[in-house]
Amino acid sequence: MRMSNTSKSRFYFLYNAFHAIMSIGDFMDEKLLVLTESVIKEIEETSIYKGYLESYEAVITCETVKPLSENFKNISEKYYEAKKYGKHHPDLKTYQIQFVEAKTALYNNDKVKRFKHFESALQDLLDQLTKRLAHTVSSRVKTDTKMNFIERGGSSCSSE
Repeated sequence: MRMSNTSKSRFYFLYNAFHAIMSIGDFMDEKLLVLTESVIKEIEETSIYKGYLESYEAVITCETVKPLSENFKNISEKYYEAKKYGKHHPDLKTYQIQFVEAKTALYNNDKVKRFKHFESALQDLLDQLTKRLAHTVSSRVKTDTKMNFIERGGSSCSSE
């Protein structure tokens, strides 16, 4: 089972941020680099992160999940291609039914359920961290949260 691009990008947010900071080199305060590395290490020590890695490994190595995942991927491609044409595609209804069945079969697998649980928990942790970091800079800094809603602190009339 593959992670979505959004999950991958958010999952590696801190890792990539750390390396971006490191590439700046002399321009960054050494204390900030140490703190960033410390935050990353703390996240890596959480049961959420460890559970995420273990459940991800279990999903990608599971012989039961592989065919379910491949089937879901193939049917998804057909469904989304047919969906482009809407009700005018002759097989749209068939693909819709197959899509729902394949998704249900995949997401009802115990290993996938466990992975999705930890993926969601890790995403919540990263969202909370991102929000706290942004609000440390300013309460008016916008942050993406679940479902790509943008949250912004403060009122539009306030000044800082």
